[in-house]
Amino acid sequence: MESPIALTQLPDGTYLLTYFGREAGWIRKAEHTGRRVTLWRALSVHGEIRHCYSLNAARSALLEMYH
Repeated sequence: MESPIALTQLPDGTYLLTYFGREAGWIRKAEHTGRRVTLWRALSVHGEIRHCYSLNAARSALLEMYH
């Protein structure tokens, strides 16, 4: 059985998250200066933004924001 959640990397490095074939949002590394921690920015299709410390956490955040 195939998962209803798909994370696909686009040519520009952004990740597209789909849930049951519908767009749930996008993830990409956040630009920052002076920090040694990698942050990921999750943007939902509803315009909500969250910053996370891992790609997996950003994926989970998008699924939480999906409605």
